[in-house]
Amino acid sequence: MLFVYAGLMVGTMYLYWELYTRPFRPLQEAINAQYPNSMPRVIGGKHKSHREGSKPTLRVVVTVDFDPIPVAAPEKPDSPQPASEAQPSVSASVETKDEDRMAYTEGMWVDERVHERFRSLLKLMQQHHGLDAYEFVEIFLEYRRPEKTSRMLSSTRSKAEWFQAYPEAALATPSQP
Repeated sequence: MLFVYAGLMVGTMYLYWELYTRPFRPLQEAINAQYPNSMPRVIGGKHKSHREGSKPTLRVVVTVDFDPIPVAAPEKPDSPQPASEAQPSVSASVETKDEDRMAYTEGMWVDERVHERFRSLLKLMQQHHGLDAYEFVEIFLEYRRPEKTSRMLSSTRSKAEWFQAYPEAALATPSQP
């Protein structure tokens, strides 16, 4: 009887996981193909969907091989940066007790690799899943340090704000299955 119960639980968990992850599997596979060992996790839907005003959100969590949290901004050159090289800004730094978790905010200096990863992930989202059904997109970049806690940089913005910051991602066309 115990084996039947265990089999039923395993079957239920398999069915739930299959239905829960199937819509996002092509996107997860595309992210993993472009960034091997990134361990992508993609979740979509409404947070607290029973509440009125809950917005549909697509969340992508990937592991990166660099520390996405800025230690300090580099020295600024005397001449202003040309507009073509200016980095897109996103929402001044949020003070947090946990220095290993930080939300990316307007005017925050970050490594160019952060912008490249945001841009690339947005293109992949647009190509392999589409963003039409979502109002907000959350991207989490996690850096796993050996023998220390992971460091994570997150950015949550509306779809329009993402495409304003990274217009080339809006031009990505969906791939045919």
